[in-house]
Amino acid sequence: GPYSASNTLLIDDKPYKAFLNPPNTAIFPKSYDPEDKEDRLLDPNGELCNYLKGVAEAEDVQSYVKTNNFGLTAITNAHTDWTFYSRIRYNPGPKKLLIMNLNGFLIRRVYYLDTRAIPEFRKADDKYGAFFLYKREFSEEFMKFCLERFEVGIWSSAQKYNIYGALRCAIGESMYKKLLFVWDQKKCTDSGFKCKENQEKPLFFKEVKQVWDQVKRRGPYSSFNSLMIGDKPYVSFLNPENTAIFTKSYDPEDSEDRELDPNGELCNYLRGVAVAEDVQSYVMDNPFGEAAITSSHPDWKFYSKVRYYQD
Repeated sequence: GPYSASNTLLIDDKPYKAFLNPPNTAIFPKSYDPEDKEDRLLDPNGELCNYLKGVAEAEDVQSYVKTNNFGLTAITNAHTDWTFYSRIRYNPGPKKLLIMNLNGFLIRRVYYLDTRAIPEFRKADDKYGAFFLYKREFSEEFMKFCLERFEVGIWSSAQKYNIYGALRCAIGESMYKKLLFVWDQKKCTDSGFKCKENQEKPLFFKEVKQVWDQVKRRGPYSSFNSLMIGDKPYVSFLNPENTAIFTKSYDPEDSEDRELDPNGELCNYLRGVAVAEDVQSYVMDNPFGEAAITSSHPDWKFYSKVRYYQD
């Protein structure tokens, strides 16, 4: 291992057994009939084995299955039995908590006078205050996916007055109202240092213990049932290990960015988080995305100095 949707495949003759699984993670050959003398499904030179040769060589199994249909159809809303199966509801218990970053994850904010940072080949989706806003592809679909499975809070290091417009652009008004909380810079810990990448920007940390201590509604929350997610590993530097994952930062000029695609790797990972018995153990056993800042990180020397002054 580790195994995931990108490198595993379920084979069964009954599509309903995969009803609760992510899409394109199974194929369904016809059932065996002992009286069918012409059955050659398992023939090493037959269609199934030829298909599996393709699976074995595929870079991403889920993508391969999506573009190469085989056997019986999966049970989706287009299936003839959808009315029956749609009544089945999976209840995993109380929802876990996702704590998301805003800028660089759901959206990109660019100061209107920072001409070097303004994308050359991408028009802004909106402007709020002094910032151009560039909405990340699938941001609304991603938030809908998350709200169906998690309680969701937003924690931004921006000033409060800069957050609402950016969130409204990224996810829309209706989903904004469903968020468990929206925190701003005042909840962050100011390290007293400047960011390693930008000497004009204060280095803020987000200490997740504040969430565990202060957010009581639909809780309680802890490392057992919550996860931080964003694009900046340093913000979680003071937190317990394996309580956060980090995606690549959003570049508005990257036309191939599919980080928030509900059928992509991140959402498949979050499906596992949603049903995990212990989120911290799940993250430890299933690394994802950018590396956390530990003693093996190339920037450890800088951040260990910051920690010294925090202690």
